[in-house]
Amino acid sequence: MKKNKQDHSWKLTKLGDISEEVMYGMNSQSTHYDGKHKYIRITDIDEKTHKYNPSPLTSPQGVIDDKFQLKTSDILFARTGASVGKSYLYEKKDGNLFFAGFLIKFSIIKADSKYIFYQTLLDSYDKWVKSISVRSGQPGINAEEYKTLPILLPPFPEQEKIVEVLETWDEYLEKLSKKIRLKKRSKKGLMLNLITSKIRINHFKDKWNTLKLGEICTRLKRKNTETNTNILTISAQQGLVNQGNYFNKQIASINLTKYSLLHRGDFAYNKSYSKGYPMGAIKRLKKYSKGIVSSLYITFETTKKVNPEFLEYYFNCGTFNKEIGKTAQEGARNHGLLNIGINDFFDCDLHIPSLPEQTAIAEILEAADNEIELLEKKRHLIEAQKKFLLNNLITGKIRLPEFVQKKDP
Repeated sequence: MKKNKQDHSWKLTKLGDISEEVMYGMNSQSTHYDGKHKYIRITDIDEKTHKYNPSPLTSPQGVIDDKFQLKTSDILFARTGASVGKSYLYEKKDGNLFFAGFLIKFSIIKADSKYIFYQTLLDSYDKWVKSISVRSGQPGINAEEYKTLPILLPPFPEQEKIVEVLETWDEYLEKLSKKIRLKKRSKKGLMLNLITSKIRINHFKDKWNTLKLGEICTRLKRKNTETNTNILTISAQQGLVNQGNYFNKQIASINLTKYSLLHRGDFAYNKSYSKGYPMGAIKRLKKYSKGIVSSLYITFETTKKVNPEFLEYYFNCGTFNKEIGKTAQEGARNHGLLNIGINDFFDCDLHIPSLPEQTAIAEILEAADNEIELLEKKRHLIEAQKKFLLNNLITGKIRLPEFVQKKDP
């Protein structure tokens, strides 16, 4: 049978022209999940993956109207606030999902909905959102404005093929991310068992000792006399990092001479409590040869009685929190800072093995970290490749071979 010749022309249209049932979500508070009706708010859409990721799972409060239930081919857009422009494509696996008032639903009828969703991940879409949402006061984009979103649309078969290609990359990234999560969970369990001596390395039989932090570490009183300007702050995930890069601005005072100077390998304790660090965070300088921290931090270095890599894992494990908590009680907090004196801090106990066993434990955990780091580098590379494909396939800059018209000889 002779096939009809495909139309390979691309057309510029608008989101409103390929959609129906454009509507705002329900004005309802969230409540405990009732086991049937799931609620999606702006905060339930993952910033990076754009997937439904509720924490916790909730339901809409009050009378629930079925017209707010999402269906296949529905795309949600955030209409106000810092997350304006954030998008989500409904997936059947997300269940009976009802959308909240700060979201706008577009039901795609004249295009592949996944293809349209991919357009909301383009760099050009981000620029469009910024230009449209600039207003006095809080940024926002209403339904009528979203309808004007430019959409470059190839014929339907080419839309489907482009989606198929990009989904292949998405599936691979999802598997890779899952593998990284499992590796991190495994490493966390291994670290806890090794640091608490629940698991011993076979040839080590010596009894572990209880020592004061002040017996194995020395407090640093080194001030910034060299006018170092590498201002550091503590990140729960990244450790000691440059303050300007982390906050995207400098928030330190102008006079830096009173700051404490750290050399690579030194430790700093931030007495401010934060999520995941109820007793503050202790981190080791690894990214830079030198840097400075606020004088509010307690800074110290290790002696030859302890392996610094082992001590870093000891702090990251979280068992030291119990010791700090004995002095810095819940009621002693003041303006976000834990009320713990320097002498009390260095008087905290650590239960640690011999130096050779410390080194062996550190080597095992470093090997696990190196494996995770390699996987994360691989993920970053794949993400960059997928982003390149996305920005070129969706805009027609790169065409799939089967859709390129051959020129006559």
